[in-house]
Amino acid sequence: MGAFDELRTDVDEYVGAGDFVICAAHWVGRGKGSGLLVDVHQFDLYEFRQGKIVAARLGLDSKQEAMEAAERGS
Repeated sequence: MGAFDELRTDVDEYVGAGDFVICAAHWVGRGKGSGLLVDVHQFDLYEFRQGKIVAARLGLDSKQEAMEAAERGS
């Protein structure tokens, strides 16, 4: 987060998959030093235990890839 002057994400969809939640996310930001724009659509996978996030895997290319990762347990 420290590499960005601004960074936000808009989540278009949440999908529950057992102990995991898949987010269809749109990340937008601007690099602090470079000024480069980040504008990416991706799928992020979060693992939950006792109501808390214990692991995250970001930048998956598709919902299918995220579902398969959830089924494998990561």
